[in-house]
Amino acid sequence: MVKQDDDRFGTAEGARKLAIDIALRALIDHASASDPSLRDRLVAMVDAYNAQLEPRSELEDDFAVRAKANMAALVRPPGS
Repeated sequence: MVKQDDDRFGTAEGARKLAIDIALRALIDHASASDPSLRDRLVAMVDAYNAQLEPRSELEDDFAVRAKANMAALVRPPGS
């Protein structure tokens, strides 16, 4: 792993997030082969978490929308 001090261009967090997203997508794809409902359950878990935030502030609403969009991106089947 590259030291954070070496982040001359400010790309460390974006690169780290990309690597984590790719790994998670691969794991979700692999697990979904034997558990077809996994993707739906993961989306439902985010929805359940977001539901507990009611009533929401503008900040919480922004968080909820972003969490749902991020999960949708992670569980999207390859080629979709």
